[in-house]
Amino acid sequence: MKGDSGPHPEARERARRLIETIYPILIVVAGIVLVIFALVPSVERVGEASFTGTASTGDTSTPVLQAGHSSAIFTYEDIPCPLFVYVLDDVEHASYLEGGSLPLRILDCDIDSLAVDIEVSYLVFRNVDPDTSLNYSFSAEFFRVRQTLLWLSLPAVSLLLVGSVILIVRMLVRGIEQISEELMSREEPRTKRRK
Repeated sequence: MKGDSGPHPEARERARRLIETIYPILIVVAGIVLVIFALVPSVERVGEASFTGTASTGDTSTPVLQAGHSSAIFTYEDIPCPLFVYVLDDVEHASYLEGGSLPLRILDCDIDSLAVDIEVSYLVFRNVDPDTSLNYSFSAEFFRVRQTLLWLSLPAVSLLLVGSVILIVRMLVRGIEQISEELMSREEPRTKRRK
């Protein structure tokens, strides 16, 4: 066959329409992937500490000297049952000093580990045994959680918007083309009948 150097015009048109449909979807998918990467936090371990001592009857408050963290994991090694360890930030500690209120974050013999998403500033030891001072031993790991890839959200939003606009415009154009083709096909029989 002479002059047959490529695909038929119908195949070319189908391929062109397929590409016009796929590339906005790929742009939107790229935007979604960038949003996911932008939201993935970076967790960095910034320190650890061991807490060992004796808690006398009543409440005892001690500062936590680990700055620059945003979360912590406390794990008990030995906490006797009538001893409760409360984990507080600065605001909660001020509230405790003013009115004695303590948060629900607690470490005791029944709860062997505790993860918190606050910058821990103080520990309050509450010994409810009226007769005995209690020995305790537990450890803590401190972490900083940061959004190091948050800057990716700017191009991600741009890609999402551009891809969505292109996709919507393509869908509108295709819908208008289909409506016009349908109207043209309805008009042809009427014009033939008139002749």
